Amino acid sequence: MADILVQVSIPYFTGLPADVSVNTWSFSGASANETTAAEVGAFLNTYYTALRPFLSPALNPEAVGIKMYDRADAEPRTPFVTATYDLGAQTSTLGLPEEVAVCLSFRGVLESGEPPARRRGRIYMGPLNTDVLAASNRSVVDPDFIDTMLAAYEAAWDELTIAGLVHAVWSPTDVVSRPVVSAWMDDAFDTQRRRGVLATGRTTVNGPF
Repeated sequence: MADILVQVSIPYFTGLPADVSVNTWSFSGASANETTAAEVGAFLNTYYTALRPFLSPALNPEAVGIKMYDRADAEPRTPFVTATYDLGAQTSTLGLPEEVAVCLSFRGVLESGEPPARRRGRIYMGPLNTDVLAASNRSVVDPDFIDTMLAAYEAAWDELTIAGLVHAVWSPTDVVSRPVVSAWMDDAFDTQRRRGVLATGRTTVNGPF
C-alpha cells in the first residue's frame, strides 16, 4: 500500500508559473497506480467543482493541474500521474483580496500522550470571491458556503470505493499517514500572505496642506 501526495494547482488569469494557488492532499491505503488515481481524481473533482463558484476572478478554473506522487519514491519525486481538469468558466467578477482564504481542517484519531498537531491537517481555499461573505455586520464566512463545502467533502468520500483507500493526514515527523475521522470549517477567514499581490501603482498627494 502507498502513501500518496497530491498537489492541486489553480492558475491565475496571468498564466504565469509563479501565479498559482496550490493545495496539498494526502491519501493512503491503496497502490499508487492509475486505478487509485482515478478515484482520487474523482474525489478532488467533486470537491473543487463545489468550490468553483466561490473562486476569485483572479483564478482560472478551466486549467486546474493535478500531480500525484508516491511518498515512498526518493526525492526529488516524479509524479506517477499528471492531469489537467476543466472545472468550467470563471463566473465571478468581484474578488476578495488574494490573501483572504477559508480553511478546511481535518484530523485523524487522537491518542493520549501523543501530540495532536501530528494528527491534524488543513486546506486553505482561495483566493475567493465576495459570495463567501456572510450578510453580517462582521466580516465572517457565509454559513451556507460552509455547509456547501462540508457537504462536498462528504460527497467526495463516496468517490473512494477501493477497499482501504482514504483521505489521510500525513505526519512528516512520524512518517505515517492517519485516516481522517473528522473535518470542520470555522466562520473566521484566514490570511495567506504569500498569495498577496504586489502594488502596481502609487497615488501621492503633496503638501503644503
